[in-house]
Amino acid sequence: MPRDKSSSVRHQIGVALRKHNDDDAHTYRIPALTTSDRETLLAVYDMRRRMSRDLQQDIDIKLSRSTDAGQTWEPVRVIMDVGEYGGLPQDQNGCSHPGIIVDRQDR
Repeated sequence: MPRDKSSSVRHQIGVALRKHNDDDAHTYRIPALTTSDRETLLAVYDMRRRMSRDLQQDIDIKLSRSTDAGQTWEPVRVIMDVGEYGGLPQDQNGCSHPGIIVDRQDR
């Protein structure tokens, strides 16, 4: 994570991985972040395509991955997309509120 080294007081600087209108998405919400056993940062979040409101709408789950402590990030990947399901079109199907867990005991 970048840090402000300009003074004796330490300030952590936040970095927005995704923002309004990136990849033609209206809103990114509900982030979760973890570090893998190999020190890879993994961030997951809702990609709300048309508006910020909750379901029912087209919401996918995306993943961002960094192998250098957040200095750079690989291209974003869609890891969950409901598509058309249950007789409903994609714009009425979605998944939301991702979580991410690293099991450090069972391998």
